[in-house]
Amino acid sequence: MSSEQVIGLDIDEDRKRRCRGKLFALEDCQRKYRKEPERGMMCKHLNHAAALCLISCVCPEAVESVQYHCSSRGNTSKRQQCQRAQARLQFCIEDHQKSS
Repeated sequence: MSSEQVIGLDIDEDRKRRCRGKLFALEDCQRKYRKEPERGMMCKHLNHAAALCLISCVCPEAVESVQYHCSSRGNTSKRQQCQRAQARLQFCIEDHQKSS
Protein backbone atom coordinates (compact mmCIF):
# COMPACT_ATOMS: atom_id res chain seq x y z
CA MET A 1 0.00 0.00 0.00
CA SER A 2 1.37 3.36 -0.96
CA SER A 3 1.36 6.17 1.58
CA GLU A 4 -0.63 8.12 -0.98
CA GLN A 5 -3.41 5.53 -1.21
CA VAL A 6 -5.13 4.39 1.92
CA ILE A 7 -7.40 1.68 0.66
CA GLY A 8 -11.00 1.76 1.78
CA LEU A 9 -10.86 4.61 4.29
CA ASP A 10 -11.88 8.23 3.87
CA ILE A 11 -8.84 10.04 5.26
CA ASP A 12 -8.00 13.61 4.35
CA GLU A 13 -4.47 14.89 3.66
CA ASP A 14 -4.05 16.48 7.10
CA ARG A 15 -4.80 13.19 8.80
CA LYS A 16 -2.55 11.22 6.44
CA ARG A 17 0.27 13.69 7.13
CA ARG A 18 0.22 12.67 10.82
CA CYS A 19 0.85 9.05 9.81
CA ARG A 20 3.18 9.66 6.88
CA GLY A 21 6.37 8.71 8.75
CA LYS A 22 4.88 5.39 9.80
CA LEU A 23 3.61 4.73 6.28
CA PHE A 24 7.01 5.52 4.73
CA ALA A 25 8.76 3.26 7.24
CA LEU A 26 6.30 0.46 6.37
CA GLU A 27 6.86 0.96 2.63
CA ASP A 28 10.61 0.88 3.16
CA CYS A 29 10.34 -2.34 5.15
CA GLN A 30 8.12 -3.90 2.49
CA ARG A 31 10.64 -2.96 -0.22
CA LYS A 32 13.46 -4.45 1.81
CA TYR A 33 11.62 -7.70 2.62
CA ARG A 34 9.68 -8.69 -0.48
CA LYS A 35 8.87 -12.33 0.31
CA GLU A 36 6.63 -13.90 2.91
CA PRO A 37 6.91 -15.05 5.66
CA GLU A 38 9.99 -12.86 6.26
CA ARG A 39 8.12 -9.73 5.19
CA GLY A 40 5.27 -10.38 7.60
CA MET A 41 7.63 -11.04 10.49
CA MET A 42 9.97 -8.11 9.85
CA CYS A 43 7.31 -5.51 9.03
CA LYS A 44 4.59 -6.60 11.46
CA HIS A 45 5.29 -3.88 14.05
CA LEU A 46 5.34 -1.15 11.38
CA ASN A 47 2.15 -2.47 9.81
CA HIS A 48 0.46 -2.38 13.21
CA ALA A 49 1.73 1.14 13.98
CA ALA A 50 0.62 2.52 10.60
CA ALA A 51 -2.79 0.88 10.85
CA LEU A 52 -3.36 2.14 14.39
CA CYS A 53 -2.33 5.65 13.38
CA LEU A 54 -4.72 5.72 10.41
CA ILE A 55 -7.63 4.22 12.34
CA SER A 56 -6.97 6.66 15.20
CA CYS A 57 -7.29 9.53 12.73
CA VAL A 58 -10.62 8.25 11.44
CA CYS A 59 -12.21 6.99 14.68
CA PRO A 60 -10.28 8.59 17.57
CA GLU A 61 -12.96 8.21 20.26
CA ALA A 62 -13.68 4.59 19.35
CA VAL A 63 -9.96 3.68 19.40
CA GLU A 64 -9.55 5.36 22.78
CA SER A 65 -12.54 3.47 24.13
CA VAL A 66 -11.14 0.13 22.96
CA GLN A 67 -7.74 0.92 24.44
CA TYR A 68 -9.33 1.86 27.75
CA HIS A 69 -11.87 -0.93 28.08
CA CYS A 70 -9.79 -3.73 26.57
CA SER A 71 -6.40 -2.95 28.11
CA SER A 72 -6.56 -5.58 30.81
CA ARG A 73 -8.51 -8.60 31.88
CA GLY A 74 -11.44 -7.93 34.11
CA ASN A 75 -14.77 -9.07 35.33
CA THR A 76 -17.80 -9.81 33.18
CA SER A 77 -18.82 -6.15 33.10
CA LYS A 78 -15.40 -5.02 31.84
CA ARG A 79 -15.41 -7.73 29.15
CA GLN A 80 -18.86 -6.58 28.01
CA GLN A 81 -17.67 -2.96 27.89
CA CYS A 82 -14.70 -4.11 25.81
CA GLN A 83 -16.96 -5.97 23.39
CA ARG A 84 -19.22 -2.92 23.02
CA ALA A 85 -16.20 -0.68 22.42
CA GLN A 86 -14.90 -3.08 19.77
CA ALA A 87 -18.30 -3.14 18.08
CA ARG A 88 -18.39 0.69 18.02
CA LEU A 89 -14.91 0.76 16.47
CA GLN A 90 -15.93 -1.78 13.85
CA PHE A 91 -19.04 0.26 13.02
CA CYS A 92 -16.97 3.45 12.73
CA ILE A 93 -14.47 1.79 10.38
CA GLU A 94 -17.24 0.30 8.23
CA ASP A 95 -19.04 3.65 8.13
CA HIS A 96 -15.89 5.38 6.82
CA GLN A 97 -15.27 2.64 4.27
CA LYS A 98 -18.78 3.11 2.87
CA SER A 99 -18.30 6.87 2.52
CA SER A 100 -15.06 6.61 0.56
